[in-house]
Amino acid sequence: MSSETSIKCVEELKGRGVIRSEDAEFIKRVVRFRNNILVHGYASIDIERVKRVIETRGYAKAFQIIEELHKRLEESKLVDP
Repeated sequence: MSSETSIKCVEELKGRGVIRSEDAEFIKRVVRFRNNILVHGYASIDIERVKRVIETRGYAKAFQIIEELHKRLEESKLVDP
């Protein structure tokens, strides 16, 4: 599977039934936050704001989703060792 962007990759995973729709939407929000605020700097970075967003919006959930996805891919032999 190959996609041009992270968002398209998430959409492809959702389309193939690898991740749930609600998890896909959550991951896309995380990617957009990362891209728009942290990487491209469309806004000045306020470290305290970033910390609050991470703490209050449950971004730790992203790690759970990724771990679950990795486990599924390992079980299906779709992950490089």
